[in-house]
Amino acid sequence: METKKYLLMLSLISIFIYIWAISIILKTFLINPDILSFPEEAVRSLLFLFIAYLFSSLSGMIIAILFNKKFYMKLFSFFLFLLFFTFVAAKSIFG
Repeated sequence: METKKYLLMLSLISIFIYIWAISIILKTFLINPDILSFPEEAVRSLLFLFIAYLFSSLSGMIIAILFNKKFYMKLFSFFLFLLFFTFVAAKSIFG
């Protein structure tokens, strides 16, 4: 029972970090872009957020595999696919 609690906590942390990163991306680059200046603080915070998201998703995936929790294996693999899809979309949008 303890394992499910930790996996649920890691999944909620991953969701929160991803939503936070997407809100920074939307606010900085799509809704109100400032063409003349490069937003260094936003890029640094996005790097930190995506590293934290990757760490929480990978640790959740490893725990789910170790304890054979099928639902969380699928959920954390979806989170990792979402990270890959976000990087591909950012690369296609921003060049």
